[in-house]
Amino acid sequence: MRDQHLRNTAGGWWDQERKEGEWGREDEDVQRMAERLGFGYTDGAENGNAGNIGEGKLKSSAKLAVAALINGFKAI
Repeated sequence: MRDQHLRNTAGGWWDQERKEGEWGREDEDVQRMAERLGFGYTDGAENGNAGNIGEGKLKSSAKLAVAALINGFKAI
């Protein structure tokens, strides 16, 4: 961005988004609700997900989706 005012404004917006994201991810109520909805993002070991220690359901699902996309777009 060449306009300094826009750059500063955008930087401030992203800083606020980062802070709010951290607050949300650290909130135990948000973690429980995400888990109930199938979008858990906490460590798998904490959630009884022994097969994927270190990965929440959301990360595991994202990895599967990326792998499916990669395999679906291989050159012939």
